[in-house]
Amino acid sequence: MARWILMVLMALGVSGAVSANWWCGIWSVEGEALLLRPTVYRPYAAILSPVNNANSSAADETPLDGRWVGNTKPGYDWGYRVGVGYEQNCLDVRANWSSWIQTNNFSLVVGADERIWPLIHPETNTALISPGILDRSDQFKVQSIDGEIGRRTQGSCSCWSARIFGGIRYSRIRYNFASDASGTNQESLFALLVNKAGSDVQGIGPRIGFGAGLDICWGIRLLGNASASLLFGSMKGSYLDFATVFDSPPVRHFTSSRVDPTNIVIGNAEGYFGLGYGYSLGCCGELWVEAGYRVLYFTHGILRAQFLGTQREGLSAVTTQSFALDGFVFKLGVSY
Repeated sequence: MARWILMVLMALGVSGAVSANWWCGIWSVEGEALLLRPTVYRPYAAILSPVNNANSSAADETPLDGRWVGNTKPGYDWGYRVGVGYEQNCLDVRANWSSWIQTNNFSLVVGADERIWPLIHPETNTALISPGILDRSDQFKVQSIDGEIGRRTQGSCSCWSARIFGGIRYSRIRYNFASDASGTNQESLFALLVNKAGSDVQGIGPRIGFGAGLDICWGIRLLGNASASLLFGSMKGSYLDFATVFDSPPVRHFTSSRVDPTNIVIGNAEGYFGLGYGYSLGCCGELWVEAGYRVLYFTHGILRAQFLGTQREGLSAVTTQSFALDGFVFKLGVSY
């Protein structure tokens, strides 16, 4: 679907240029290297508490005290964005495609005086005592396609310019979470606890924005832009909860649920600021480079399991969350 949308947007831009007899305008091609990191709310996989904690005893079965652990602490990873554009008489048509993927892993060995409560539903809320191991992984995939029409205004002194634009954006966010915990429980029996969740969110809708540039010195320009989108689409997901205690006979609990495609409205905001430098190629066009910082934000961007409340009582649920990306952008482009 994403490829078809990109082809349609490019075709509309080219056909618009032909119908207006714009072939004498300026064509541009650009590529961006994206070094981004994700941000999610309460990215924890377990609660770690002392064994001798009265509030989290085997009889109580509620880890009221302790601390959240299992945060993969995602860092920066590379992605890319490529785009094409056409401009004539301060009017322009642009289209671009971006993609970013990241996988994070976390592992924790439970000490002899600690108890770990994995992120699972209350009915399978079982603690593990040393020796125990917690493994967790997260994977993010974010892709977007933009098509837009803009108008640029040049300052009388040619030292500044501004641009307003409007168009359409398609975005898809896929997220997968897995947590595996193994060790002995309060009855000194070996237990295996598995929790997995995944979501696929995508939407398409209108996008508007504003950008500006200001000459500083030596051909260097201060650049910035901001945009907002309202995406109409769907969300689907799945959740798996599995617990096995190796008694005689083994005791198993299995919970599986699937979120059927649900209509959803996603708010999206994006901001960028940076520095750019252009080098004239004479009659052949211009080469330019940019370096800056970008922030993207999606409401209801992912579906995941998380702990509830601030008391760390161990209850969890599968809920929708906002999702953000921020990081560095390095751009290279040419116009002719």
